Amino acid sequence: MASAKQPDIRGTLIDKFLTIEINLDSMSIAYHGRDVNEWRYDSTPKNALITASTGVDGCHYCVVPKEGLSVDESPIYYISPMDWDDTVIWVAKDFVDFLSIGVAMGSFTYISCHPSSKEELMQFVEEAWLEDNESEKKEAIKLLEKHFPLRRYCGLYEHITESYKNVNNHAELEFEMQSISTSRLGHYSM
Repeated sequence: MASAKQPDIRGTLIDKFLTIEINLDSMSIAYHGRDVNEWRYDSTPKNALITASTGVDGCHYCVVPKEGLSVDESPIYYISPMDWDDTVIWVAKDFVDFLSIGVAMGSFTYISCHPSSKEELMQFVEEAWLEDNESEKKEAIKLLEKHFPLRRYCGLYEHITESYKNVNNHAELEFEMQSISTSRLGHYSM
């Protein structure tokens, strides 16, 4: 499949993330690095730069460059090629937001929970921390905090819901196949 011209990411936070040695298995990121950008599916927007993979069912995270913004400031999407209802799901307004929310929740699988309330979000955070890999998770978070300017959110649920509702936080998605359109753009159930 032909892909759109990839943005120059030299010197960006995304470039740093793709080259840094951090084990994120404990936070549900199985693979990250330059080679993940080769793992494209028909449902991956052709203008996307893949940044990480869950290692399950082809699911991956990507940045979709938005006109007028740097690649670090552009939105992040979750692509689930095996889930035909919510194939492309908006995740975060920018790359630091993506990392910050993942760290705040203790796992990057937060996208799969589709929190419909603050209570549901908190339940997911509790479950993420009940896993038996707490020391590995704390080490991964420590390294992410060392290398990236993570944000702290007083109201995480409110931040996620307000960011999603703001259409200015979304990018124009381009697909190779006509059958995949923004009508298949998944979303939080809010």
